[in-house]
Amino acid sequence: MRLRDECIRRPVLALVINLVLLLGGAYALAKLPVRYLPRFEVPVATISTILPGASPEMVERTITTPIERSVLKVDGIDLMTSASISGLSSIQLVFRGGVDAAAAAQEVRARVNEAQALLPLGTLAPVVQQISLDSQPTLYIAVRDENRSALEVTEIIEQQLRPLLSLVPGVSGLQVMGQRSYAMRVVLDRFRLGAYGLTVGDVIATLASQNVDLPGGEASVHGRRVTIIARTSLQHPREFSQLVVRDGHAAVRLEDVADVHISAQSVDTAVRLNGREALAVGLQRQAEANPVDISRAVLEVLPRLRAALPPGVELDVVYDDAAFIDASVHEVLTTVLVTVGLVIVVVVLFLGSLRSSLIALVAVPLSLGGGLAFLLVMGYSLNTFTLLAFVLVIGLVVDDAIVEVENAQRHVDAGMAPLPAAFRSSRELAFPVLAMTTTLAAVYAPIGLLPGMVGTLFREFGLTLAVTVIVSGFVAMTLSPMLCARVLRPQRGVALVLERGFAALGRGYRRVLTLAMRARWLVLVLTVALAVAGFSRMGHLPAEMAPVEDQGYALVLFSGPQDASNEYMQARAADIEQVLAEEVPERASVMAILGMPTREQGVFFMLLKPWQQRARSVVQIQSAIERRLVGIPGLRIGMIDPSPLGGGGQFPVQFMLKSIMDHRELAAAAKPLLEEMRRHPGLNSVATDLNLDTPTYAVEVNRDLAADLGVPLRVLADTLGKLFGDQEVNRFAWQGTLLPVILGLGIDRRIDPALLEQVQIRVGDGSVVPFGALVSVSREVSAASLPHVDNLRGLTITADLREGYSLSTVAAEIDAMAARLLPAMVSTDWNGQVRQVRTASASTGLVFVLAVAFIYLVLAAQFGSFIDPLIVLSVAPLSIAGAVTTLFFVGGSLNLYSAIGLITLIGLVTKHGILITDFANELRSEKPMLTKHEAVVDAAVIRLRPVLMTTAAMVLGALPLLLSSGPGSVSRRDIGCVIIGGLLFGTLLSLLVIPVVYSLLSRRRVPLPPIPSDFELAGAGDTLPPASGLDDGRVGHESGKVFRASQNADPAA
Repeated sequence: MRLRDECIRRPVLALVINLVLLLGGAYALAKLPVRYLPRFEVPVATISTILPGASPEMVERTITTPIERSVLKVDGIDLMTSASISGLSSIQLVFRGGVDAAAAAQEVRARVNEAQALLPLGTLAPVVQQISLDSQPTLYIAVRDENRSALEVTEIIEQQLRPLLSLVPGVSGLQVMGQRSYAMRVVLDRFRLGAYGLTVGDVIATLASQNVDLPGGEASVHGRRVTIIARTSLQHPREFSQLVVRDGHAAVRLEDVADVHISAQSVDTAVRLNGREALAVGLQRQAEANPVDISRAVLEVLPRLRAALPPGVELDVVYDDAAFIDASVHEVLTTVLVTVGLVIVVVVLFLGSLRSSLIALVAVPLSLGGGLAFLLVMGYSLNTFTLLAFVLVIGLVVDDAIVEVENAQRHVDAGMAPLPAAFRSSRELAFPVLAMTTTLAAVYAPIGLLPGMVGTLFREFGLTLAVTVIVSGFVAMTLSPMLCARVLRPQRGVALVLERGFAALGRGYRRVLTLAMRARWLVLVLTVALAVAGFSRMGHLPAEMAPVEDQGYALVLFSGPQDASNEYMQARAADIEQVLAEEVPERASVMAILGMPTREQGVFFMLLKPWQQRARSVVQIQSAIERRLVGIPGLRIGMIDPSPLGGGGQFPVQFMLKSIMDHRELAAAAKPLLEEMRRHPGLNSVATDLNLDTPTYAVEVNRDLAADLGVPLRVLADTLGKLFGDQEVNRFAWQGTLLPVILGLGIDRRIDPALLEQVQIRVGDGSVVPFGALVSVSREVSAASLPHVDNLRGLTITADLREGYSLSTVAAEIDAMAARLLPAMVSTDWNGQVRQVRTASASTGLVFVLAVAFIYLVLAAQFGSFIDPLIVLSVAPLSIAGAVTTLFFVGGSLNLYSAIGLITLIGLVTKHGILITDFANELRSEKPMLTKHEAVVDAAVIRLRPVLMTTAAMVLGALPLLLSSGPGSVSRRDIGCVIIGGLLFGTLLSLLVIPVVYSLLSRRRVPLPPIPSDFELAGAGDTLPPASGLDDGRVGHESGKVFRASQNADPAA
């Protein structure tokens, strides 16, 4: 016996089965983690290689290029970029979605190890790191003390904060910004060096020979082994000063030719919090970690940290991802509750009976319980996407139950008892309910094929929605018929009034539909025209990865000249702080990070007051301050909209050029494009990372004279690097820490002949000559950074987008400019948001095609026809056109959220076609005298009420999305626009279009042949063809005779 019939007969069985779903959902709700987004990772590997004192050209030639050529062999690389700057090669590898991050990083390390033998002497071992494209810290803690220096505060962070914060679950590492690390500095006095006849090499040799830390070995004393400690290393800064550089009649000590002191190793970075000096500690999360859990753990441990720190040290959380996540998830949960309330109202109003409404509404908690249990089993989380699936599914899960209740009520009102009415209704609707459920699930089947970020985001949303709908179908086939058999009664009172109203509506609909059937071709022409008009709006919609959300903070990127000092950046930061103080009363705190990622760059984090405490959004605040900020002289400033999908903090326009040309030729080729982009009204702060304007000094060696004097070129280059490179030449153990010993002149980096004449170098016979006698110096202009793109010389043009301009439109215009202005040897590519959007567009386009194909095949299998699915799907283009038109008029965009809505819409609108088409086929089977016109008109009129009820439930269920506010509301509004606009437009037209298309395409179905019994098969055995498979053309005919004969034969024979 079928399960649905057994559940009607045995109510306890039906209740127990469905209570298991409810209990499973309650357990899952208590256990599921909360996140903003599904867990996903864009695998990225970085390779950092240091060659102290090397020029960008040398780094590019001897380090970057060999490593790039080696790692090109690694599979799965989507994009490779690099920058060669003074003393450093930095390479970034971004892998395609679906690549195993750990395996990719391991292969990169193997390839780098192969290339290491090709690197020049003095190169430090390359460092390979596996990171995520969204690797920015999830939480920032500001540390400051008015009475301590940055060096002392750094020491407190390293000794006390780092060990404790590193133990927080989910934290992968700490990033300390503005830190000042201790170093032993030996600042040479070039005049005194020359007066004593000493060279830089003499000082280095002294440090190497007199500051060593070697093991002393072991001795045997009275049969016991005793460790010998050799105290050969220096223990105090004063001992450094007393080192003898040259002995003899009058010993020359290090303090005679240099200033020896402990100070900061570097002062290129700084942090300002609300205009005062501070340090910032950023907590980076592991790929699978939950920012909300990290935030809670840090907030729990923070009081203990404050208590353990020295008096006067202040700790403040100045940025926390969890604030936006918690607020956004709370808003979505509120939307879920509001949606449930609206759906209850719709069901009660349409059914007019609390008894009937209860049957339909029971499906909501049961279906959601099944969906929650599925999330727990799959290891998913409660996040924006899964919660949005629940918001949309609330209107869907009552659909099947509504159809079941409405059909059973129709039979009860016709005089049938509730129990047989439930049996008959469940059997009539077995196919439509199964078809509607599997069709909606089929929409998301292709999503499992998508790799990468888009596939991950779609997968959790789609599978959650599909499984919940399948559970609702199960509830409609098990619990709803049982409740109908025991709860339904003939309608009276309000329900009877509503029934008369729907009957009158049905009569009016029949008249309109009859007129439409008489003018079928006109209806089709008008329908196609409306669809074309709607689809034409798609080209006018901006495309983006995700709409800009108010995440509670604003980012301001700024950069100064290439030779900007820390003092210059501090002064300009104060100018920006002044503007923010005057223009943004909504600010809660302002943190500036200077000198990152390079010395002349910086970023402002402006944390805003909570959403309910301010009237302006982030976008409005940015628009208000942009004009004043851009007017600050000596700075390039960009207002950045951080992406809610991660990977933010970059300019929206990142246009890459690459070529086999050298960098000077490439810069010249890019100049016309750069100038035209600066004239574009939609672009601001246009710049490139290849700037040939950095002052440099070219030192030419007199090779013949150097050879005559016995001075190796390596000694000359090494001396030059030590003088002007601030290179580490030794280590010094101080207070339990090894400090680098840094040697240099300690003056500005200008090189002139007079200075080089004052510095001496030892020649082959032991005497000294002026360094300037062996070299000549000339001034040149070159690039501070030499970028590569995909192992070719390249550059990236970045720009900010002005308000009112679409990134997709501007990107298309830049592509057209490049095609017109760049030579054929220069190819182009996109990075950042445009690259993400175009990759996602290709993926979502594939999903659309596969979704329609899957729905068609599922419907064809269920209907047993290749024509009926076309009738059902005929309304899908109309719904999509309606959704696109709605997005156009409300100012929406094509993004991941609206794409999710469009894909969902395809599954929703097919439900109407299934109800009408299946019932029309059933009427034609039961009443062979009916024409297909009469059958489809009767079917459409009878199914009008459930069609309108399910549409109303879905539309009002999506209404809270359209009217939502607060954190994350922009994305929710896009989905709401798509669902409401597409359903209203599609439903109104489907009530005319589906019957018209049915009348044109439908064919009378041939009954399926009966399944023969074992007796019939045994009787047919004599007429089967021989084993050779030869067919004389009569087998089918003869076997048909046997089957027909056997049907009339006496079974006892």
